[in-house]
Amino acid sequence: MGGVSMQEVAKEVGLSKAALYHYYDSRNDLLRHLFGDWARRELEGARKIAESEADPGAKLTQFITLHLNSIADNLDLYSLSFREEEQLPDDVREEFRGLKHENDLLVRQIIREGVEAGAFEPVDETLTVFAIIGMCNWLWKWYRPDGAKRPDEIAETFSHLVLRGLMSTDHELAAHADQGEAPMAAAT
Repeated sequence: MGGVSMQEVAKEVGLSKAALYHYYDSRNDLLRHLFGDWARRELEGARKIAESEADPGAKLTQFITLHLNSIADNLDLYSLSFREEEQLPDDVREEFRGLKHENDLLVRQIIREGVEAGAFEPVDETLTVFAIIGMCNWLWKWYRPDGAKRPDEIAETFSHLVLRGLMSTDHELAAHADQGEAPMAAAT
């Protein structure tokens, strides 16, 4: 990424260098759009989820689904960003990291909401956010669009793993009692 010229980018996308400059003021402007546009779209979706009236478990599931679909839909950009983030110009890298940080804060807000509601066990929020985001982010390394699982199916599995790890024992007991079921620990 560091050594790619605007001429090479123009050639790759089938435009003249002049046409490329019609759309982007500079190489940094192009990079800002490449990395920022999908990150902003995902962040806007995450904000809507965090601000919704859904319960914390549903919000977390919706976030995981959003994030995994965003990665799958932008697989090339995600893989490029994870491999080459350090190569981005300082201002573009800082803007990109800022967007990711805002996303992390929204997940932390959902976790805190779940803990305060008694639905989730008290946890180290920072570590939990890193675990959730990290689990999702690793998708870029192994996911194949023609593979056996679709992003929504993967999100369902990931959400189940995360929520079973966060679920308050009291909340689990109450949920199972409401459904006339034995809790998972007692059923095994």
